[in-house]
Amino acid sequence: MAAEEFSLPYVDTELEAGAGVVDAELAAEYAAVPYDAQAYAAALPPLPACMENGGGGAVALEPRLDLSRYSVPEPATAEEVGPAVGNAAAVLEIAGARLMNAELGKEHAVGEWKAAVEQKEALIDAMTAALKRVEEEDEKVNRARAEAQLAKAGKIRGLESEYQQLVMKNAAIAEAVDNLRERMVGVAPKFKTLYVFESPVATLVEIKRTDAPAHVTDKGLIYHWVVIGGAQAGEAGPGPVSAPQQVVKMTFEAMPSATSRTFGEAFLEMASDFSSAHLRFRVAGAQTIDLVARQGLDDLSSMIVAAWLSQMPWPASE
Repeated sequence: MAAEEFSLPYVDTELEAGAGVVDAELAAEYAAVPYDAQAYAAALPPLPACMENGGGGAVALEPRLDLSRYSVPEPATAEEVGPAVGNAAAVLEIAGARLMNAELGKEHAVGEWKAAVEQKEALIDAMTAALKRVEEEDEKVNRARAEAQLAKAGKIRGLESEYQQLVMKNAAIAEAVDNLRERMVGVAPKFKTLYVFESPVATLVEIKRTDAPAHVTDKGLIYHWVVIGGAQAGEAGPGPVSAPQQVVKMTFEAMPSATSRTFGEAFLEMASDFSSAHLRFRVAGAQTIDLVARQGLDDLSSMIVAAWLSQMPWPASE
């Protein structure tokens, strides 16, 4: 099982091995770009004037708060006495309000602050408790997940090993088929297909041998009806074909019509357009096999037929 397809953190070890690869790549990247302090400092923007020389070059900032309204200048003339008295009264009123606020704060602010702190502490405690519950639930889920994965680790490893074995077996079969195909070139019997009907249970094919010697004129040796067992061979009830890739020669007896054939082993009825057919073996309890026409045999079926024909040598000439 590849980690990039489906990884189990408690079972797969590819993740731990990958961490070392990542660290090595990061180290190589850091080594490829060395750090230069002077070049780094030169690339930074210049400091503002107020921060140069440790702040000694700072420009004096003008106050943003207008304090003129709190000043009580002495009136210079009789005309300025009225405005000065009004200004003094305003300053006195503001100072009184500030004093009252300070006294109220001294009397009540501490209690209000403590109540606010207690509320915040209670809220923090509640959130901490909720977080603890969530963490505990998370821990339970992770523990259950780890236990489930570790409990099935053996089965997972077994399936992974079986998968690898099947991959190697399929590769070996494909290589053997290629070798067999190469050996059969120029040696295997030559034939062409006339009719091919197939189903998951069986494949029915009529073939004509094209490598017959000149002295062979018997059509029974040149034309053959053959049944090849399919993946579901044997599921159609009793019959001569009971295993996949089993080859059975059909004994031709009669042709009642252009779309029907009678064999010693079965009856065959073909559609008027030869797009389908029905095959029923002449055995008690046999079921009708529904077949669909196709163009030619696949490579495996062709090799099976060729191997079967190779066991039927031509008769010697008289």
